[in-house]
Amino acid sequence: MKVKEFYQQVALKNYEDHKADPTSYRKLWSTLVSANTVAEHAGLERLDYAPSTRTGLANKAREVRQDYPDLQLLNDRAITLKHVRNYVAGQLTETSTGISPSDPGTWQWKGASGTTHDLREIADRMFATFRTMPELNDG
Repeated sequence: MKVKEFYQQVALKNYEDHKADPTSYRKLWSTLVSANTVAEHAGLERLDYAPSTRTGLANKAREVRQDYPDLQLLNDRAITLKHVRNYVAGQLTETSTGISPSDPGTWQWKGASGTTHDLREIADRMFATFRTMPELNDG
């Protein structure tokens, strides 16, 4: 599947569903996790769909995230949402166990620097970034 097709048919549809029902944690979660996959699809497209190792694809997705730094913020949050906790070099760095699906006031992260990131704002920021990516939009 081409990155544009995945973006338009999966990630963007999830985001539109979330915006239509902003009190649904399920829709926000689906938005963030599917949006995070855009970098892998873009990386695979940059590899021209040639066979690649898992590391090769991960490196290419990392390049996409370097080109669009907001995508790294999304990646960190989405990994934690998907796996409940995030470990870097064996150290617990984040957990989503404090999120309550029924309490939108908990849909945020406090980073190590003390900065708070609202997950809904991260979603909006990501989709603003996606609108700047030529490979996702009609030229």
